[in-house]
Amino acid sequence: MSSHDPEGSTLALHSVCVAAKHRRQGLATRLLKAYIQYVQVTAPQISTMVLLCKDHLVALYEGAGFGLIGPSSVVHGQDVWLEMRLDFSDSADGLDWCVGA
Repeated sequence: MSSHDPEGSTLALHSVCVAAKHRRQGLATRLLKAYIQYVQVTAPQISTMVLLCKDHLVALYEGAGFGLIGPSSVVHGQDVWLEMRLDFSDSADGLDWCVGA
């Protein structure tokens, strides 16, 4: 996740932001799933999405289909950053897994 390759097959997700008054309502999960579907439809060269998050957000991203890889080598502040990954090829049923939740 250290450089940009416009022809690459990996997309790094940098932020998912939801206003405080709208949190804990499933909005972030719906946004993520819609974005994942959009990427699959509009950017067929992308086969993997990756992101870094803090421990308290792992469940959110797991709910959108990402799997925990483990601690990242990235250092920013005092907290440990965790790397997560979503491989589109792991989804046997195509786009259906991310629609309608």
